[in-house]
Amino acid sequence: MVLLMCLSLPILAQNNKKVDDRIKLAREKYSEGLALIAENSANQYPLNYTIVVRNQNWAAVGMRSDSIWFYYNELRDDEEEPYPDGYALRMVHRTYNVAARDYLEEYLFDDNGKPLFFFTHFTEMLNSIDDSFEFEVRYYYDENGNIIRSIFKMMDKNGKMKEITTKSHPEVVKELDGLTSPDFKYVKNIFDAIY
Repeated sequence: MVLLMCLSLPILAQNNKKVDDRIKLAREKYSEGLALIAENSANQYPLNYTIVVRNQNWAAVGMRSDSIWFYYNELRDDEEEPYPDGYALRMVHRTYNVAARDYLEEYLFDDNGKPLFFFTHFTEMLNSIDDSFEFEVRYYYDENGNIIRSIFKMMDKNGKMKEITTKSHPEVVKELDGLTSPDFKYVKNIFDAIY
């Protein structure tokens, strides 16, 4: 048993380092994405982003609006060539509504176009709670697109977002995890269809 523990500790430490490195990369890329958004917002002739808006009337629900901002880098083989060879999707900011509920989603991609980070903020009434609350969910992904860390937050009575866990709120976390469905493929397919 002791031998097994001695052998598994370096493996666990290596796995934790991979997770920590990936989360650090997500934070760096997220900061880069925010800088790109700020740069484009301040520019009179903004580059490197595209907005897609879809409005439709749903029966028994009413008007549904879905706005998706795609932020990307231009891929160039030759800096003297004025037109890019293609685009590398970096960050997607999506807002949409269903009935009277508003949702915000952010998707972040790594340099290889793989999922890196997902964030969502929404108001929802869950089966495990008697009232409507605001929630935030964060997912961090490894190089293979697997979730390596999940963070769930719920607004407390003082209006502050507080982290909740499977220990503190098991039913809420389970319901949020089942309710939250990041769709990297959906946003990537729309981006690819545009370009």
